[in-house]
Amino acid sequence: TGNFYIGVRQTTTTNFNLMRQTEAPLRPNTFYFASPAGAEWVDNSTTGTNRFMIDAKLQTPIDAFVTKIILPNNGGTTCSINSETINAEITNVGSSTIAANAATVTLKISGANPQTLQTTNPAAINSGGKGLVNFTGVNLSNPGINYDTVYVNLPGDAEASNDTANAVQTVTARNVALETSVATYVLTTNCDDLGWTYYKDALQNNVLAVEWGSNTASKAVATASLTLDANLFSATAGSAAAAKGTFTMKRYWNVDVGTNEPGTPVNVRFFYDAAEKNATDVAANNYQSANTGSSLKAPNWFKTGSGAFTADAIHVTADGVANTIALTDVNTTAATVNNILYAQFNGVTSFSGGTYAAGVGTGSVLPVNIVFFKGSKQGAENILTWKITCIGSPSVKIITERSRDGKLFEMIAEQTATDTRCLQAFSYTDTKPLTGANYYRLKTITPDGKVTYSNIVVLLNKANGFELISIAPNPIKNNAVINITTVKAGQFVFSLTDIAGKIVYKKLLEIAGGNSLITMNFSTIHEGIYALKIIAADGEVKTIKFVKY
Repeated sequence: TGNFYIGVRQTTTTNFNLMRQTEAPLRPNTFYFASPAGAEWVDNSTTGTNRFMIDAKLQTPIDAFVTKIILPNNGGTTCSINSETINAEITNVGSSTIAANAATVTLKISGANPQTLQTTNPAAINSGGKGLVNFTGVNLSNPGINYDTVYVNLPGDAEASNDTANAVQTVTARNVALETSVATYVLTTNCDDLGWTYYKDALQNNVLAVEWGSNTASKAVATASLTLDANLFSATAGSAAAAKGTFTMKRYWNVDVGTNEPGTPVNVRFFYDAAEKNATDVAANNYQSANTGSSLKAPNWFKTGSGAFTADAIHVTADGVANTIALTDVNTTAATVNNILYAQFNGVTSFSGGTYAAGVGTGSVLPVNIVFFKGSKQGAENILTWKITCIGSPSVKIITERSRDGKLFEMIAEQTATDTRCLQAFSYTDTKPLTGANYYRLKTITPDGKVTYSNIVVLLNKANGFELISIAPNPIKNNAVINITTVKAGQFVFSLTDIAGKIVYKKLLEIAGGNSLITMNFSTIHEGIYALKIIAADGEVKTIKFVKY
């Protein structure tokens, strides 16, 4: 038999690549090479420690080799897709043909999306040939790192060392995109990505994300929308030094969780176009430049204190954006997802809607705002609590008012708070409430004379019963806030009937004692006149009518 040699000889001018392997020291008299034009063979051991990776292998009749794993989207995927395909390439390095469906091929994924799938080779693979196997319906909805292993089981396979291949896959939320058509987009839950829940529109674009944390109840009922108007909204008044104006970005978001406000703070990511934000600032700058003597207000991201935000004259006036809470964009490095910029607001404790605003005039683009005003009973006393923001105002006068009928109010307490004091919550105890219904509200006055009123809180000073105070707005388009006050906590039936007396909605709610503001979504009912009836456990009934448009 004697010695035999295995090598590669270049016979044309076309180059090819060969892998090298380090061996130190390199064995002498074993590996040789010659230059393309040379006649002499040179011992590799005399030139270094690298040798060509050319090895002899005895071919067996049956031998399947997993050559590689082919991942979708270059190793990543859209987190909304739960039906991806992963392919594996099988090479027949045996001397016999591998018949169709003879090899069982298994895909095992560990990590972010653990699962196991199995298939067979769909077609025969000739000796030296290659074949693809497809794993369809792969669920890659969870972002993170996947560790993929593919192995083949072929009866009679004499070489097991080449039956397995591995790959690492990173799954990310790749379908974040900005809408460019003017519309209001209803959003639905898409997927969870490293703690963030992404919300998509009908075009499958992720346009908003919320990091809910432990607030599963809020997450379960949340409804969201994105609006893109044709232009930014502006409200202006006055001229020259007395000119004032407010400009809001044309893209804004809304989230409604009904009565299920988060128990712990959440974080929000709002995806936007930097050019739109810049256009808002430019509009304010141009208006200020056109009115000599006027000054720019500090711009701010914001959300409404309650209820949805709409870029209209109700929510935006020349003085500023009404009923607002300032938001701080913590994305100071201009980070992106799928190359889309976002503003991130941490520590959000309640949901509504908002965007970015710039303005001209004195004070702040976000005037003094009453974040909340609530009431509860403690024995014979009525406890009032509230929180206000005083951005742009060094101080604010806070007047607590009370009324017997909700029409004529009188002052029962007064205090002046600095902008630093406004960072904390306030409270007042009415130790001598009126018999029957007590209507309370706050009145705030800034040094420049701007007046803001809170919602009305009603507390009952009697043994039992409840009152249905109001439903707002009326007429209603989508959401409405029902103002109800009860002496004691209990279960109440909310029943909605149309003009013909047909019940179109019914729900049982547990309501705490004191004053409650309950948000309800009526977007699915038809236009018309309706009666909302609330029934207590003891049979007491209160009814209020409203118009749905």
